[in-house]
Amino acid sequence: EGVRAEVSRELEVYQTALQAYRDADLSVRAAQTTLSQAFAALQPELEGIDTHSAGREEAMMTEVESAQKLAERLAIVVALAISVFFVALAVVISRSVVRPLSGLTEVMERLAAGERALTVPCAEQRDEIGIMARSVEVFRQGLIRAEQLDAEARVRQQAELERGRKLQALAATFQEEVRHAMGQVAGVVATVGSNADTLKVSAGIAAEQGGAVAAADG
Repeated sequence: EGVRAEVSRELEVYQTALQAYRDADLSVRAAQTTLSQAFAALQPELEGIDTHSAGREEAMMTEVESAQKLAERLAIVVALAISVFFVALAVVISRSVVRPLSGLTEVMERLAAGERALTVPCAEQRDEIGIMARSVEVFRQGLIRAEQLDAEARVRQQAELERGRKLQALAATFQEEVRHAMGQVAGVVATVGSNADTLKVSAGIAAEQGGAVAAADG
């Protein structure tokens, strides 16, 4: 009895699930039918939209081509204007920059070659070229001052060398005189020593003689 009751319950559950599946399948099919009908109703409108889009795309392509052609013309005009501008700028630069720079370069080369008595061009200008020219002038003055200091240092060095030679000569003369004086002193000392020895001998002889005389008197 228990097994039959269990089987009956399983069958009831299966039948319930099967009925739910059938109901769901019917609902899905109904929804598909509704969607198909809606799509069929919208199909003419979609085709109209596609036709309008195609026409709009063609118009946009025409506008893009026109814009491209206009941009190409403008690019040509701008390129010509830029070319003219740069040609004019090159002429201005050549007159206002290249020539002064060439002059300053020549001055620097002459300074490097040792020339100092020269005039730096463009030093009175109030622009970058003038600043460079004044810097070159300061450099020129610095070279002149450095050479003057070097000459003065050479003179002082020569004077110091001459003074050193004189001091060396005086020192050598002094040493020679000292050696000569020491030799004379040594000779005198030797003579005095010899005389002292002689006096000692004489004194000894005199003492002996005095002793002999005293003994004879006695």
